[in-house]
Amino acid sequence: MNKTGKEHPLVLTILYFVRWSVLSVVIGLAAGAVGTAFGFAVSWAVGTFGKNHMLLFALPVLGLLIMLLYKVLGEEKNRGTNMVLEAVYSENKLKPTMAPAIFIGSVLSHLGGGSCGREGAALQMGGSIGSTAAKLFRLDSDDTNIAIMCGMTSVFSALFGTPMAAAIFPLEMISVGVIYYAALVPCIFASFVAAGVAKYFQLAPTTFGTLNAPEIGFVPMAHVVLLGLITAACAVLFITIMHNAEAMYAKFCPNRYIRIVAGGLIVITCSLLTGYRYNNTGANLILAGLSGESRPLDFILKMLLTALSLGAGYKGGEIVPSFAIGASVGGIYASVLGLDPTLTAACAMLAFFSAVTNAPMASLLIGFEMFGYDPMPYFAVVIAVSYMLSGYYSLYSAQKIAYSKIRATKIGQKVTEPPLLPFLK
Repeated sequence: MNKTGKEHPLVLTILYFVRWSVLSVVIGLAAGAVGTAFGFAVSWAVGTFGKNHMLLFALPVLGLLIMLLYKVLGEEKNRGTNMVLEAVYSENKLKPTMAPAIFIGSVLSHLGGGSCGREGAALQMGGSIGSTAAKLFRLDSDDTNIAIMCGMTSVFSALFGTPMAAAIFPLEMISVGVIYYAALVPCIFASFVAAGVAKYFQLAPTTFGTLNAPEIGFVPMAHVVLLGLITAACAVLFITIMHNAEAMYAKFCPNRYIRIVAGGLIVITCSLLTGYRYNNTGANLILAGLSGESRPLDFILKMLLTALSLGAGYKGGEIVPSFAIGASVGGIYASVLGLDPTLTAACAMLAFFSAVTNAPMASLLIGFEMFGYDPMPYFAVVIAVSYMLSGYYSLYSAQKIAYSKIRATKIGQKVTEPPLLPFLK
């Protein structure tokens, strides 16, 4: 029977477009403003720590403040980005208090020199903002999921300055092998609106200038394929270290207040031994990798300090530290084989990010927005290889593996749980 009036598919599509054009702009403006404010706040915290390393000794006290903040806001059971992912494919709800908790907690963590990122916090803030907007507009559960993804997209876009990658990242990271196309238009609209807000307030995007790549050939591509294999192995190592650090803290410091103080003291000790090279986001390591100045132990020491910081309860994220680790791996690889460090480090940081998040399309778009089009063939190969060879590991335990990475088969399984050290079992 033919459908007429409001039930006609074309009418429904137009109504959907109009509705989400409005909602995505609203969410983009709100989340973009929060993301911009967060970007300035984190930059201030990182800059302040850089000028006064004595703030490192305040890290345990700042950790206690973070724990008290989460208690006051009712976020003691907050599991970070995993909660946001679960909210998209389940009936779990995100509270409005999640956004201020991760905002303030991340700034305090960076102020004290914790090895944390920004964009993981952006996903949490964005998810909370999107969920709150859904409640205000009385959206049903399906539309609430789209609103959450719009929020994630918006804060990521404002903070990182990569609107195309930001629009795709939430759509492909929730269920590996599946892209939530129903949210494509809303997320793209919200992402560019948020990026416009950041630009209006002059929050600088993350870019490294146009990168010139050599002509495609067998030898350069062979180097890239090998680099993809190495970054996949390093990604599994990082995920395993993160998992073991969290388990170690839980086993030996079950009290979260003691845990974060103990973690702060460990980070202080490690920072003094390594000369503050591995504190905060790791932007310095990215630049070192791109300029051929990576040190042999940069990648492993950044892995360890990030795991020790986040595992203890300090807030932020794993994305920029992942870029730093990947760039360090690429810088070392380039120095060993005598390759161009800029192209090699860029390839490695994108491949590493793809492997730990299982988001190859977003990784490719980040490469385009950060480095231009010229190196895209190399980015495409190294990202694809690293994504496939990293298996079903992930930084996010709530991620679902919808389709196999090696066969055109739906598998519907959880991510692989990294192995624990024997004394933690």
